[in-house]
Amino acid sequence: MVIDILLKVESMNLDTLNKQERESLITILRYLSRRERNPRLVHQIQNNIVRLLAHTH
Repeated sequence: MVIDILLKVESMNLDTLNKQERESLITILRYLSRRERNPRLVHQIQNNIVRLLAHTH
């Protein structure tokens, strides 16, 4: 499940998302980062959060 979500987020064109959609994805990814035990996936989740945060401002 986590990998599926990460693949979808990584393949998204962030320019097509509105601010609310990006913030929703950030919320989901933050939740997943707290629940995930695999350090590699946590790092990947955090990278995607940073990527989304860069587009919210």
